Amino acid sequence: MIRWTPRRNAVLHHGVSLVLALLLIPAVLGQAPEAAVDTVGTPRLVEVRLIGDRLPTLTRQELRDQLRTRPNRRFLGIPGVTPALWIYRLGGGGEGAVARSLRRAGEPPTFYEAPVVQADAERLMSLFRQEGFRAAVVATRIDTLAVPEDAPPRLRVTFDVTAGPPTYLRSVRYEGIDALTREEREALVESTTLSLQPDKAGTLRFRAKGHRFSERELLGERRAVIDFLRARGFARVTRDSVRAVIFGMPDGAVNGVPPDSVDVAFRIRPGSRFRFGDLSVVVSGTEVEAPTRTDTMAVGDGLVTTRIAGESRVSPNLLRRSLRVEPGQPYDQEALLETKRRLERTGLFAFSEIVSLAPDTADAGLPRLPHRITLRTRKRHSVRLEGFVLQRTGLLGTETEELALGAGASYRTLNLFGGGEVLTLRTTGSVAGDFAAGFPTAQAEIGATLTAPRLVVPFGGLEQVLRPYDARTRLALGFLTARRQALGVIVRGRASLGFRLEVQHTPSLTSLMDLVDFGLSDPDTLDGFSARFLSFVDDPVTRRFILEDYTSPQINNAVRYTIRNVTADPFRRARGHAVEAAIETGGQVSALLDRFVFTPDSIEGSLPGLPLFGGDASNRLEYRPYLRAQLDARRYLPRGRTTLALKIIVGVAHPIGETPVVPFDRRFYAGGASSVRGWRLRTLGPGAVDADGAFVQGGEVKLEVSGELRYVVLRNVLSANWQVVTFADAGNTWFGPRNPGEEAGQFRFDRFYRELGLGAGTGLRIGWDYLILRFDLAWQVRSPIPEQSLFPEGLDRPLLHFGIGQAF
Repeated sequence: MIRWTPRRNAVLHHGVSLVLALLLIPAVLGQAPEAAVDTVGTPRLVEVRLIGDRLPTLTRQELRDQLRTRPNRRFLGIPGVTPALWIYRLGGGGEGAVARSLRRAGEPPTFYEAPVVQADAERLMSLFRQEGFRAAVVATRIDTLAVPEDAPPRLRVTFDVTAGPPTYLRSVRYEGIDALTREEREALVESTTLSLQPDKAGTLRFRAKGHRFSERELLGERRAVIDFLRARGFARVTRDSVRAVIFGMPDGAVNGVPPDSVDVAFRIRPGSRFRFGDLSVVVSGTEVEAPTRTDTMAVGDGLVTTRIAGESRVSPNLLRRSLRVEPGQPYDQEALLETKRRLERTGLFAFSEIVSLAPDTADAGLPRLPHRITLRTRKRHSVRLEGFVLQRTGLLGTETEELALGAGASYRTLNLFGGGEVLTLRTTGSVAGDFAAGFPTAQAEIGATLTAPRLVVPFGGLEQVLRPYDARTRLALGFLTARRQALGVIVRGRASLGFRLEVQHTPSLTSLMDLVDFGLSDPDTLDGFSARFLSFVDDPVTRRFILEDYTSPQINNAVRYTIRNVTADPFRRARGHAVEAAIETGGQVSALLDRFVFTPDSIEGSLPGLPLFGGDASNRLEYRPYLRAQLDARRYLPRGRTTLALKIIVGVAHPIGETPVVPFDRRFYAGGASSVRGWRLRTLGPGAVDADGAFVQGGEVKLEVSGELRYVVLRNVLSANWQVVTFADAGNTWFGPRNPGEEAGQFRFDRFYRELGLGAGTGLRIGWDYLILRFDLAWQVRSPIPEQSLFPEGLDRPLLHFGIGQAF
């Protein structure tokens, strides 16, 4: 979901630039005369080239980004086509408001500056030498381009890099760490960031055969050594405590031929080990009349003192629960950082700082290092009004192609019960359009969420056992009503209740345990539903289940475990990975109530309607027990301007009650802007079923594979990066073994691979810092339905998909 809190100046600037650039398209195709704002006779810089050798660790574009010598930006990379410069020139030298606005929206002409060019050459040469090319030389060449006689000179600057032979590390040794135990020395060696091999058993000298010299890597190793020592009690280690001394680099090595290898010695002065001393926590708030409170408690081998001023609801217990250090423990910087992270993740504090005080050496043993934690709270109550554009989950609980425009309001209060709890109340209203089929939707929602920065009773013991990176408990209530006129579907009301435990094991690994996921919905159909979606169904059993899905009140309860490992930025999705696996079971509580409470002698497959104990047979709540599992894995492989994105989704659901199908919102669907893009939303499958509107059924088995090749063709054009995308998708859904649907839709191991729908196409991504617009043009390359023609019918019917964010 994308929300905007517009910054007026930024929006105005981007809007003016876009409008003026569009107005200047005729000038792009015609001519762009020089303007009087250019300095007469001053050489214009129109092109910058970077040729010669390159660094193995940096792309040519990343090397160009190091340069300050840059020409005016070109439109679509076309030489001489610089709309931003032309906008600037339209402002001329006038002082009026319009002229100033044009100059601010545009880009002033760039001129040749010899000192800047020389500094760039030295910067490139220094960069190469830092990476082991000690004889690197960067030559600059200035070329004058042909111009009309009355025009100022135009120059092209070329940076020609000659890297020379690289220098390699021969050996690395660590000195001055006698204070470490044997186990700690071994751990230090194992944590090194360099590729090393022991030179002799039991020593701290290592061979680095074939490892190219790099100052950047040596600095990284120094940081790793400092972090290692600070995690083992050496609190006063600084950058000056660890120095890398290089041997074998004679004075003339830079200007002549350098030696092919050097030796490096890390000389370490760790200082003394420390223990944690007494801790003091100072909290300041915004409540002027709140009394100042102090509290002192004996913890470990010392005292923890809290002083709270201007804040009536922060509890000392909340502060102590966030501490990951205690007096008397060996000093560990990571424990301090974890304490700071836990305090900040409560959401209560706008500012946090941890500083060490003067050491206490009076006691025997290791000296003690006291610390002071300073905190400043946020305002407890806040109200927010917002407008939004989003691509949201549809009425059936599945991803759609709908783009919704809406508005909402939310109220948030912090520290509701004094333990860091956050209560959020939110209401929204929206209208939406399906860009594939044009179905209008109106929807209204109201919800409440209570979040605690810990695992609540009786699950608090898990936090002590797992020692997670972060832990939260969420309780959520919601109510939704929606109408989709063109589909002939209405949801009079859908209520939900959720109770979730969130355990973040590491910054990238998270477990989600939905212990309560309760839903109660009352759907119905409007005029036209039967004609549109039931006319193709001949089987009376299938027809009955479809009518139950869309006309009968339904109840569902589920228990779900999800494990998620994410290193990719969820917005850019340019590098890293995202893997999520989930398993759930639903309808079990309803089945137990049906079997042992309401109808002990039989299983009805439904519960009494609302009110719970007063409903009659015409208003019963349908339920369908099931098991469901899904794996979603995504990988993003960047290389320079190109990113390869891969995705695979595998899902299986199985009914375990009397009814042979699973609830419609727990089935799988295929086709659409974020699925197999050669098909419209949910129109692919099940299997080889050939029926308009088959997507109302869905399937119990799903397989989907996608690949995208994204290439950045333009950088910073209209303040955005432009990507051209080539993609291919394959997938389908199928009926499970108990589903009474058509045989053509059943999953069979001996034929499922022949029923995969294959789509391919090309697209465009326009990415700003706050928004990515997506345009995809897709074709059906291979349909799972047998066709008589030589070429697939979908090749002459491409689909245009529009969306927000990356497809996956």
